[in-house]
Amino acid sequence: LMCDCAGNQDFILMETYLDRIRSHIDETVPIIFVGNKVDLLSSSHDFSDFKQFADDNFLQFTPISVKNGENVFEMRELIKSCYE
Repeated sequence: LMCDCAGNQDFILMETYLDRIRSHIDETVPIIFVGNKVDLLSSSHDFSDFKQFADDNFLQFTPISVKNGENVFEMRELIKSCYE
């Protein structure tokens, strides 16, 4: 599940997307919550609202920037670890 960290987040909409995903997969399939566009945020941004959404929905959260590659390797490793 991916969202735009730099935009104004509507977590009710994210909840809807998550419900749709869960309705089409087995409950053993891991879901990772990815926040993109962190390159547009200040380095002191704490992502607490994103982390809270992830915690409330039993997801792992990782912030990334596809544009500059920030945390993309870490996200890959997180995905890989779900299948080990």
